[in-house]
Amino acid sequence: MSTRSEELLLEAPLAITVISRAELASSPKRTIADVLRDVPGLTVETFSTPGMPRITIRGESANRVLILQDGQRLSEQKSMNGPPLLFSCAGVERIEVIRGPASVLYGSEAVGGVVNIITRRNVDAPLTGTVEFSADSVTRGWGTALTLDGFSEGWEYGLSGLRLEHDDRRTPKGTIKPTSYDMDDIAAYVGWRNETLSLRVRYERFTSVVASAPPPTLPIGVTSFYADIPD
Repeated sequence: MSTRSEELLLEAPLAITVISRAELASSPKRTIADVLRDVPGLTVETFSTPGMPRITIRGESANRVLILQDGQRLSEQKSMNGPPLLFSCAGVERIEVIRGPASVLYGSEAVGGVVNIITRRNVDAPLTGTVEFSADSVTRGWGTALTLDGFSEGWEYGLSGLRLEHDDRRTPKGTIKPTSYDMDDIAAYVGWRNETLSLRVRYERFTSVVASAPPPTLPIGVTSFYADIPD
């Protein structure tokens, strides 16, 4: 990844962390942001908006960290602070993280580093699947995730989804308002592959409704506002 060609991890010229499919499967964490909290040199920040986590690498802000999915750039045009990483881990094969400047290979957005999310592929069984459920006592929230993958006669196909619902966070000193959020992430793919060639079409839809504290520019008297992120 650090040279845009296949290489051994120990021979890579940059600091790289790879989170494997086995690690993702054994983790109770359901979103990309939650998984990345354990990566050295990487910080997940919410900026008082728990439903919109973004990452910084070695002190570089989120708009200086490049987010890729299967090598394709993910952009966020609303705040220009980088895309929030509340995406589901369902259907993810592995996550590759470059810590440190990679602008020579990936452009000026990669001054802080690069996060590449590799989706699941090369399933050999006609149908495999998982269903998971999680709960959060702090937010009285819950989440459920589903994955289905298969391969038959050269055709590969899959479906994954995640639903999260979280109320305002509760603390020993009271409830923090507004910090609630709801999120839906659904993805599907179909493709064809043989020993020398593969072709895949993938569709993903991410929607989120986030409660947030009002910015200083809003009129006096406004206590909260809701931002419905468009597709």
